[in-house]
Amino acid sequence: MSKGRLKDTFDKAMSENPFTHLGDEVYSLLYKSIIGMDIPDDELLSDTALAKELNISRTPVHNALLRLQDDGLIVKSSGQGFRVAPLKEDECRCLMEVRLAVEGQAAMRAAERITDEQLSKLDSLSEEYRNACNVWDEDAIIASDHAFHQLIVDASCNPVLMDIYRQISPRVLHYRYYMFRKTGKETLKPVIQ
Repeated sequence: MSKGRLKDTFDKAMSENPFTHLGDEVYSLLYKSIIGMDIPDDELLSDTALAKELNISRTPVHNALLRLQDDGLIVKSSGQGFRVAPLKEDECRCLMEVRLAVEGQAAMRAAERITDEQLSKLDSLSEEYRNACNVWDEDAIIASDHAFHQLIVDASCNPVLMDIYRQISPRVLHYRYYMFRKTGKETLKPVIQ
C-alpha cells in the first residue's frame, strides 16, 4: 500500500470515529492491508516509520505490531522491526489441514446445535457467495465464504473449537487472498463455483 494511501485510510477511519483507540485503528488498518495483500509478503514494517507516516506516537503502532505478530501475520525481523510473514506452500498446506479438522468437527457439532436464525444466516451467506461469484467480486467472495465458515464454527457452541479457529483465522484469510491474487480468475472460477 502506498504511503499516502495508508495515511489517507487511517485519517478517514479516525474522522469517522474520533473516539476509537489509536492502537485498535492501527491494528485494523495493518491487519486489513496485510490480509488483502496491499502490504506484500516479506515487507519490512518499522514502528518508527509507521508512526511517522501516520503522524502518531510509536506506542500504539508498536502495540498493533505485537498483536499482528500474535496473529501470525508478521514476524520479528533479524534487524529492527517486523516483516510480513511470507506465505510458504508447506505452511499453507499444514494450515489447511488444521482448518479442515477444526471445521469438520465444528460442522458435526453445529448440525446438532445450530439455531433457526443461524440456518437462515447461512442461507443468506450462500446467496451472497453465489452473487459475488457471478460478478467475480473477489473481496465479496472471500468475505462471504469466511463469514459462512465462521458461522458454522460459532454454531458448534464449542469454545475450544472457536478459540482454535480464531487463532488460525487471520492466516487462513491471508492465504485466501493470496490464492485469489496470485492464481487468477481463470484457474479459480471453475473450482469455487
